[in-house]
Amino acid sequence: MDGFTENSRLQVISAIVCTALSGIFVSLRLLSKHLRAGYSADDAWICLATISFFTCIWSVYGDVSESSLSQVDFTRKNKQLTTYLKLVYVSLIFYYIAAAAVKISILCFCRRIFATDGFKRVHIITLTVVAMWFIGAEITSIVVCTPIQRFWNPWVHGHCLNLNLQALVIGILETILDAIILVLPPVWISTVQLQQRNKIALYGIFLLGGFAVITNIVRLKFIYQPHSEYVNFANAEIWTNIHVCTSIICACLPTLRPLLTAMATRSNTLQKVHAFLLKRDSSELHLRDNPTPLENSKVIPNSYGSRTLTGSTATWNTEKGIDGDV
Repeated sequence: MDGFTENSRLQVISAIVCTALSGIFVSLRLLSKHLRAGYSADDAWICLATISFFTCIWSVYGDVSESSLSQVDFTRKNKQLTTYLKLVYVSLIFYYIAAAAVKISILCFCRRIFATDGFKRVHIITLTVVAMWFIGAEITSIVVCTPIQRFWNPWVHGHCLNLNLQALVIGILETILDAIILVLPPVWISTVQLQQRNKIALYGIFLLGGFAVITNIVRLKFIYQPHSEYVNFANAEIWTNIHVCTSIICACLPTLRPLLTAMATRSNTLQKVHAFLLKRDSSELHLRDNPTPLENSKVIPNSYGSRTLTGSTATWNTEKGIDGDV
């Protein structure tokens, strides 16, 4: 990565790591669901979130060279800046799709677990709020500037909304939504008939989602620049990658139990096979080191045309085989 600044290296590294982690966990989720009962709506939403997330990440790097990643100049008009801001504009659209799809996936998953009328009402209300947040965020991102091209060409005559204030308001609302969605499952787990250890495990898995809330708060802290027309795009890219990646992972964790159970079962089977093979090898070694009396016998001829195995309890007749005990 010669020619990259430290920030640019972090951007690319975060993109690669977050792409890999989210892809792995979604793949494990789909495998786990395949092993158990097939796929459902929450899996479709998480796949949409992952595809949108990948587009959000890599669209920023689509046509930007190594030098432009590290040296985008926001102080003067240049083609490099225009290209970069066009890609950022596209990236923002896909970010909100990914963020909303993760939230809907979690809500759909919880709806299947907590099949009660009370949770159904809560589910519909929360889903409606998420949809409203998504529509508002998407529209304000698309028409943030008038004309639209002023977003990537600040020298065009027109005006833009306060991008920093827009990002801050949308981010705060998203953080509140994430917190509400993460609090819902622990509240309703207590109403489900489960063993105590299973309840504790579910509490832990869902509360891990609190890390996604924390990453969003950190993201807002780093991207907000009150005295600038644009947010801090370098920090925004890094923390957006981390935030969406952790959200996808947290959405996948509760679905992995069938896969873990299958792996544990297979591991137990392999241990039993290994123990059996060790026991068999041990028995063969014992027989080799301690031969049977038949193997210590001596063959001597007798007057009846048979050959006697001395040291054995049987007589081998060359014509008839074993005659019986001596």
